[in-house]
Amino acid sequence: MHWHSVNVLPNPYRYYRYGLELASSHQFDWVAGFSDTYFGICADFVGRSVGAKVLVDAYDNYESYLNWCWPLHVFWRRSLRRCSVVTAAGPELLSLMRSDRSEGEAAVIEMAADPQFTPGSKALARDLLGLPKDKLLVTYSGSLYRNRGIDELFEVMRALLKRRADIAWVLSGRLESGVTLPENCIYLGYVDDDKVADVLRASDLMLCANKPGEFGDYSYPVKIYEALAVGVPVVAFSTASVDYVMRDNRQGLVPIDDIDAVVDKISTLLVEPYEVNSTPAGWEAQGKVLYQILSQ
Repeated sequence: MHWHSVNVLPNPYRYYRYGLELASSHQFDWVAGFSDTYFGICADFVGRSVGAKVLVDAYDNYESYLNWCWPLHVFWRRSLRRCSVVTAAGPELLSLMRSDRSEGEAAVIEMAADPQFTPGSKALARDLLGLPKDKLLVTYSGSLYRNRGIDELFEVMRALLKRRADIAWVLSGRLESGVTLPENCIYLGYVDDDKVADVLRASDLMLCANKPGEFGDYSYPVKIYEALAVGVPVVAFSTASVDYVMRDNRQGLVPIDDIDAVVDKISTLLVEPYEVNSTPAGWEAQGKVLYQILSQ
């Protein structure tokens, strides 16, 4: 593997020119754009310029970002129509991406937990993170932004506190300015990558509060995969995409509009957790899917 690290900002055109010059100097069979709108668009332009096949991948609905920037979305749609293959993190997103695509291959390349997400000692993890051992800990990991469903999340926290005083919430992720956390929370801030597995190992339960909508209906939270790989039961707000991720652990799904049902589910699972059905890691299997596509 030869790695060229080039910043997109502050000059995206320079990035594009570098990619074009690199592709022009080699006989590439494929040009792939991963991870965001611009890279898919860039891969389309570069690939067509050098006569290579083009793969465009997405793990979120990028059309839900920057709704006002319609030219960006027009180019994104065009790259999806013209590329050789589209891949997505789940079937709902894949269907959206190929909605105006009349032909060409498409495949799901599912999210997966990294290899370090394995079961471990709960007591040791709590020691490492300085978390209490005399509490039941429910974890929420992710950005604490209003558009991510935190109003419902905080309502669940407050309702659960009224029912049980022996529960504490462990929150990690970036906190939006002006957001006030409920009193029964331990906020860890933005946790370094090498400590995320221990945050999950320290937990009795994890809650995923994905909010339905243009973003949430096509989001496949990797934190669910990570928690399940560690062996921690997950309670998740039901959306089409989350239902896909939780398809082997449907006992943890709850409706977002029924706070009492969420509180009941958490209370029940803290006493009688379900047996997690999970395949550890999983990137190797997804790599085989990608390899089969690129080998054609």
